[in-house]
Amino acid sequence: MDRQDINYGVDFERAREHLDAEAGRLFRTYLAAKKSGTPEDIEQAIAGYEAAQRRAQALRPTDDAAIRAILEG
Repeated sequence: MDRQDINYGVDFERAREHLDAEAGRLFRTYLAAKKSGTPEDIEQAIAGYEAAQRRAQALRPTDDAAIRAILEG
């Protein structure tokens, strides 16, 4: 993907959806750990979920390197 290939509206939304889906998957992991995991499992799961949320919130429409990395990742 070249710089001119980034469509800042569409590609940003696609990247954001990807990050939101990752956060959702990690939240479900947290819920499963909360139900039957050890305290360490729960801590690790919530930390992963919170990190995924921060990544999604930090993404900016003009951050072409991050958008490219997410979409190609």
